[in-house]
Amino acid sequence: MLHDLRYASRTLRRSPGFTVSAILALALGIGANTAVFSVVYAVLLKPLPYAEADRVVRLYEINQREGIDRESVSAGTFVEWRERARTLEGVAAFTIPFGGETIWTAGDQVMVVKSSAVSPSLFSVLRVQPILGRTFTPEGQPAAPDALAELVISYGLWQRAFGGAADVVGRTVMVEGHLPREIVGVMPRGFAFPDESEAWSSMTMDRFVPAQRWVRTFEVVARLARPATIDDVRRELAGICAQLASEQRASNAGWTARVEPLAGSDTGAARLHQRRQSAARTRHRAAPRDLGPPGARCG
Repeated sequence: MLHDLRYASRTLRRSPGFTVSAILALALGIGANTAVFSVVYAVLLKPLPYAEADRVVRLYEINQREGIDRESVSAGTFVEWRERARTLEGVAAFTIPFGGETIWTAGDQVMVVKSSAVSPSLFSVLRVQPILGRTFTPEGQPAAPDALAELVISYGLWQRAFGGAADVVGRTVMVEGHLPREIVGVMPRGFAFPDESEAWSSMTMDRFVPAQRWVRTFEVVARLARPATIDDVRRELAGICAQLASEQRASNAGWTARVEPLAGSDTGAARLHQRRQSAARTRHRAAPRDLGPPGARCG
């Protein structure tokens, strides 16, 4: 083997052009493989940073007659799943209107914040607790008459916009120049669900029903109740969807549920979200600025 190495070394010295080309090809090959592995690891292999993440699923609506194999969920269907399903411990909805970019004013500082609107149960479904303050007032629990709408912010935004101030909870920011909002909590470092969100506003799903039984705009995650399996959830939701198809024919006939592990749904969900972001940006250029469905304002 030592003899072979010496021979190879002499051959490479006699052909410097070939040597450089070989080294460059090898370096490019290693770099490309490293990049591919990094993407595959981040999307498919890296464990999700949530407690018992294997029990968290994505829920979609599908309509085989219309060739739709993965669609967002209507507010009416979400509420029915949440109230009727016994195989699910918790169900949460979220949306990212117009890419989620909202303009905040805090004192004399103006910033663009990547925001999402979520139902109050999102953080409990993912089992993530704030490091400061609290998360949202639970849905159905009345707020004080003079209470402002609530915001939860990310660790990164807390550091970037508020200098990590310990008194950030309770501060008021102005969203889009006319919507006063109160910061009630700060999430731990690294939490950015969905889609690298920096801030979350509370979205009460019941207010959309029945006006939005047929408009499918919400993304949904859920946590399996013990000892239910993902197959148990699929069977139960199929039964609930069959009931809804009979009870709400105008909005639910032909529609049923698709259930995927949260980790396994990342790639398809990312493609779906990218298409919606692109369409939303196109609409946004031609329409007055809005922040999402009525009552689901980010911020």
